[in-house]
Amino acid sequence: PVICLRSSIILGPLGPYGCNVHSTFLHFCNSRNGVKDPTTFYKDEIRSVIGVKDVVKILYYFMNRHTFENNDEGKLMNNGQRVYNMGGPQGVSRMEMALAVA
Repeated sequence: PVICLRSSIILGPLGPYGCNVHSTFLHFCNSRNGVKDPTTFYKDEIRSVIGVKDVVKILYYFMNRHTFENNDEGKLMNNGQRVYNMGGPQGVSRMEMALAVA
Protein backbone atom coordinates (compact mmCIF):
# COMPACT_ATOMS: atom_id res chain seq x y z
CA PRO A 1 0.00 0.00 0.00
CA VAL A 2 0.99 3.63 -0.52
CA ILE A 3 0.24 6.34 2.02
CA CYS A 4 0.51 10.11 1.91
CA LEU A 5 1.12 12.01 5.14
CA ARG A 6 0.22 15.69 4.85
CA SER A 7 1.47 18.29 7.29
CA SER A 8 1.01 21.99 7.75
CA ILE A 9 3.36 23.60 10.27
CA ILE A 10 5.93 21.42 12.01
CA LEU A 11 7.46 22.87 15.17
CA GLY A 12 10.84 21.80 16.48
CA PRO A 13 14.56 22.40 16.40
CA LEU A 14 16.41 23.19 13.20
CA GLY A 15 17.24 20.16 11.10
CA PRO A 16 20.77 18.88 10.56
CA TYR A 17 22.92 19.05 7.44
CA GLY A 18 21.63 22.33 6.01
CA CYS A 19 18.04 21.11 5.59
CA ASN A 20 16.65 24.53 6.52
CA VAL A 21 17.20 26.28 3.20
CA HIS A 22 13.93 28.22 3.06
CA SER A 23 12.11 30.53 5.43
CA THR A 24 8.80 29.60 6.96
CA PHE A 25 5.87 31.69 8.10
CA LEU A 26 7.23 31.57 11.65
CA HIS A 27 10.60 32.89 10.43
CA PHE A 28 8.71 35.74 8.76
CA CYS A 29 6.83 36.50 11.99
CA ASN A 30 10.08 36.59 13.92
CA SER A 31 11.65 38.91 11.35
CA ARG A 32 8.81 41.42 11.89
CA ASN A 33 9.63 41.83 15.62
CA GLY A 34 10.82 45.37 16.23
CA VAL A 35 9.91 46.61 12.75
CA LYS A 36 8.09 49.96 12.78
CA ASP A 37 5.95 49.28 9.68
CA PRO A 38 2.74 47.44 10.54
CA THR A 39 2.21 43.88 9.35
CA THR A 40 -1.21 42.39 8.68
CA PHE A 41 -1.91 38.89 9.99
CA TYR A 42 -5.26 37.26 9.31
CA LYS A 43 -7.50 35.43 11.75
CA ASP A 44 -9.33 33.43 9.07
CA GLU A 45 -6.27 31.53 7.78
CA ILE A 46 -6.23 28.47 10.01
CA ARG A 47 -3.33 26.03 10.15
CA SER A 48 -2.72 22.81 12.00
CA VAL A 49 0.47 22.76 14.06
CA ILE A 50 2.31 19.58 15.03
CA GLY A 51 5.53 18.96 16.92
CA VAL A 52 8.41 17.29 15.10
CA LYS A 53 8.54 14.52 17.73
CA ASP A 54 4.90 13.68 16.95
CA VAL A 55 5.74 13.56 13.23
CA VAL A 56 8.55 11.10 13.97
CA LYS A 57 6.15 8.92 16.00
CA ILE A 58 3.66 8.92 13.10
CA LEU A 59 6.36 8.03 10.57
CA TYR A 60 7.62 5.24 12.81
CA TYR A 61 4.07 3.92 13.22
CA PHE A 62 3.50 3.68 9.47
CA MET A 63 6.97 2.29 8.72
CA ASN A 64 6.25 -0.58 11.09
CA ARG A 65 2.78 -1.43 9.77
CA HIS A 66 2.53 -4.20 7.22
CA THR A 67 -1.16 -4.00 6.36
CA PHE A 68 -3.98 -1.49 6.40
CA GLU A 69 -7.12 -2.53 8.20
CA ASN A 70 -10.62 -1.70 7.02
CA ASN A 71 -11.22 0.61 9.98
CA ASP A 72 -8.29 2.94 9.25
CA GLU A 73 -9.20 6.61 9.52
CA GLY A 74 -7.27 7.56 6.39
CA LYS A 75 -9.20 8.46 3.28
CA LEU A 76 -9.17 5.55 0.82
CA MET A 77 -8.34 6.71 -2.67
CA ASN A 78 -9.52 4.94 -5.86
CA ASN A 79 -6.14 3.29 -6.39
CA GLY A 80 -5.87 1.89 -2.86
CA GLN A 81 -3.70 4.71 -1.57
CA ARG A 82 -4.51 6.40 1.72
CA VAL A 83 -4.10 10.04 2.69
CA TYR A 84 -3.64 11.13 6.31
CA ASN A 85 -3.46 14.66 7.68
CA MET A 86 -0.89 15.07 10.43
CA GLY A 87 -1.75 17.91 12.73
CA GLY A 88 -2.45 18.96 16.25
CA PRO A 89 -5.83 18.84 17.95
CA GLN A 90 -6.62 22.54 17.40
CA GLY A 91 -6.53 24.88 14.46
CA VAL A 92 -4.39 27.98 14.93
CA SER A 93 -4.79 31.22 12.99
CA ARG A 94 -1.84 33.06 11.49
CA MET A 95 -2.65 35.89 13.91
CA GLU A 96 -2.32 33.53 16.89
CA MET A 97 1.00 32.21 15.56
CA ALA A 98 2.34 35.73 15.04
CA LEU A 99 1.36 36.69 18.59
CA ALA A 100 3.05 33.56 19.97
CA VAL A 101 6.30 34.45 18.17
CA ALA A 102 6.21 38.13 19.25
